[in-house]
Amino acid sequence: MDGAESYVHQAVRHYASLFTFPSYRVLILLLLLFTMLGSAFGFILTFSSLQLFYMGLLYGLFVLAFPTMVSDLLVRGFLARGDIVFTLRRCTALSLVSCVLWVASMVVGGLLQIFLKLDPLLVYATIFGMSASAALRLLAFGGVSFLNQRRIVLSAVIQPCFCFVSSFLFLEMNSPLLSSSILGFGPMRLFVIASLSCLLLLAATSFYIHVIDERGRRFIGIGGLQLLRGFVADWTEGSATILEDSFEKLGEEATIPVTLFAFGKEEKIEAVVVVPLFHPGPFKNVGSSNLPYLIQRSFEDRLGSIVVVPHGTSGHELNLTSQRQCEKVVQGLLDLADFSTFSSAATRLFRGEVGHAKATCQFFGERGLITLTCAPKNMEDVPFEVGERIASRCLELGGRVAAVIDAHNSIESGEQTPGLAERDLVDLQEAAESAITRALNDKQSVFKIGAARVVPSNWGLEQGMGYGGIAALVVLSEEQRVAYIVVDGNNMVSGLREKTLEALKKLGVDEGEVLTTDTHVVNAVALVEGGYHPVGEVIDHGEFVSRVEETVSQALLNARESKVSCKVGEIRGVKAFGRGNLVKLSQLVDTMFGLAKMLAFAVFPPAIILVLLLFILF
Repeated sequence: MDGAESYVHQAVRHYASLFTFPSYRVLILLLLLFTMLGSAFGFILTFSSLQLFYMGLLYGLFVLAFPTMVSDLLVRGFLARGDIVFTLRRCTALSLVSCVLWVASMVVGGLLQIFLKLDPLLVYATIFGMSASAALRLLAFGGVSFLNQRRIVLSAVIQPCFCFVSSFLFLEMNSPLLSSSILGFGPMRLFVIASLSCLLLLAATSFYIHVIDERGRRFIGIGGLQLLRGFVADWTEGSATILEDSFEKLGEEATIPVTLFAFGKEEKIEAVVVVPLFHPGPFKNVGSSNLPYLIQRSFEDRLGSIVVVPHGTSGHELNLTSQRQCEKVVQGLLDLADFSTFSSAATRLFRGEVGHAKATCQFFGERGLITLTCAPKNMEDVPFEVGERIASRCLELGGRVAAVIDAHNSIESGEQTPGLAERDLVDLQEAAESAITRALNDKQSVFKIGAARVVPSNWGLEQGMGYGGIAALVVLSEEQRVAYIVVDGNNMVSGLREKTLEALKKLGVDEGEVLTTDTHVVNAVALVEGGYHPVGEVIDHGEFVSRVEETVSQALLNARESKVSCKVGEIRGVKAFGRGNLVKLSQLVDTMFGLAKMLAFAVFPPAIILVLLLFILF
């Protein structure tokens, strides 16, 4: 694995930090449960009396739960109206966590009062709970919302202030039932202590946010929070524009080599294989993540044929920066797809193996279709340079065109960090040369082509299956039956390829390969460490093999005598990440997580100590 890929895999480990919230109804129930029972427990500890259990329930209901629900409606309805991240459900989820902090503060205050015998601790605990809640809310709104500074601050403090005022009034109204010394604070003293406590924690939070934002600005010229907000907007609402705007500023112009094989006849194209050398990333609908399917759909709409887009040899540095760049690629490919010159002969498919490396090559006229894999060894992207060297070697050996496909079909687990050693890369080139040499020496004959596609309705993005489903392209000659299986997924668990190829022998298939598109539309969907499920990690292997058999059987039924036309070109002027920017972005993600943890320990404990000193002194 090269340095760029290594940094990428370090960054994607943090997908495991993602989480989701339950429904709004469940959040409201949890809010009532935590505030009422937690407050009741806090009151029992504080006043050492079971008789005040009901008073704690009322405190939780009227001091925490109701003011919180009102404040959430105000925040969403007015202050955060139009913000794509903070929906009412997420406002309520944040407020629930705020109330948990508040109740935890009360419980700790009650425990301390038991041991220290200091009556005012409930008031101090209330003040601290309010301040901690405000700080947490400022961190959330300041970190991921798209509000202006004034609205961020108001959204952060409105719920804690509502609850604090309600708490003061509640304790004042019920002072005969409680210890009168608890409310020995005059209103002005209470206001000053509460204001200073809140300001201290808010100032610490503002400093924390500023430092993290500046780290990104100094590192790549874009604020760290801008990238975070863009990611959250896409992850939560599928809005890629904000993040893509940042990537567009960072990207650099690239040229994308493309090769197209069209099978059929002049009057009717039956199938098209598109091998563009971009990388389908980085995740979900951002950049070129779903570009294989977009190409497939665009070609199928125009030609009415089965179109497959296997993964060309490329790494994450060739992720396109935005969907605008994807449109350029799709249009460039459609412009190139003027199939007029056809050849009617093909060789058999030949395989070369060196060490773990496996390569296949089949020529259609003078145009070679080459696949690479190290399966069942754990592997990831085959670098662009390796494919380039193999294509050049094919030309030296006598071929005219070579489309090199990274089969991308063997990974032990989505949580692993796979890679190819330098020895593997050399072996891939040697295996490819062996397959190319044998194919060039083979006689060519007429052939038939059959194609089919199955899109299983019970497998979706969360299971690791992209929108393109499973496609099969079969090449039939008198001496050999070949099947190319193309699955719209990001890699495949080790061993599933071998099971699939073995099962196809029952259908009379002599040779073939299982390929994936490497679509990243499945990434950042499943809440797992790697951020996605490779094909077969959660999909049942037996059912997968059965669906492949179904697809290949249909392709065999569709087989017709065919010719082939090949187009080679370049799509210029598109923006990709570039190796340097990819490394910087990946490093930034990893270092920001580390910085956030380290800075939290450096900033918040001292601020909390200052608040406690404030309580002691005043």
